[in-house]
Amino acid sequence: MNSRGKLSEEQRRLFSLITRAIFANPFRDERRVVDCEIAGVTGPIGNDELFKRVEYVVAENIRVLREDKLADVGCFYAEDRVLVSHRFLFYTFHRCT
Repeated sequence: MNSRGKLSEEQRRLFSLITRAIFANPFRDERRVVDCEIAGVTGPIGNDELFKRVEYVVAENIRVLREDKLADVGCFYAEDRVLVSHRFLFYTFHRCT
């Protein structure tokens, strides 16, 4: 985090991908493409392994925010608050399903 309440460009890119994943149809190729981008995968990968990698990337990001005491959407300016909210929604959904 480069300053309190503002995402870095790298974080904004990741969180934007997560937002795309939330709204993508899980039965279409677009969702798999977005999941591969989130996970940093460029080659062939099975669905189970891809899911594990996506989950790891998102969980690791949350861990870092917790360490920085920024695991609260109220810590962010409006422009980033939606992206952070979507990231928590994505993480919670996948942990509970």
